[in-house]
Amino acid sequence: MTVNPYLHFKGNCAEAIAFYEKSFGVKAKDVAKFSDIPQGEGYKAEPGTENYITHACLPLGEGEHSIFMSDWLEAEKGRNISISVAFSSMDEAKKAFDKLAAGGEVEEPLSRTFWAEAWGSLTDKFGIMWQVTV
Repeated sequence: MTVNPYLHFKGNCAEAIAFYEKSFGVKAKDVAKFSDIPQGEGYKAEPGTENYITHACLPLGEGEHSIFMSDWLEAEKGRNISISVAFSSMDEAKKAFDKLAAGGEVEEPLSRTFWAEAWGSLTDKFGIMWQVTV
């Protein structure tokens, strides 16, 4: 299992990436824009958001430490960070997702996506936002 903080921005993720690259002396990788999303299957970039960032990875320190970043139109101060947890099996992910969701609110059910076997997001009963990926 890997765990990464996921920072969310309201349309200024590219600016944030440049700021953090300069601050930490690193280069973001895996940067993808909304326009890179395969159209269909419920995915469509809203007009005016084509150049927004759908995902970026900012490597920090040694090994696999990194911060994930994206534009999220619903981002607001105090609710603009989530925790991303990636599992190697659907069974592990489903168990964790269901337990985290107990007493909380599921935003996106754990289901197949174009970038992963499955992905889902929720806010747990303590108000912590989670993203679960297989």
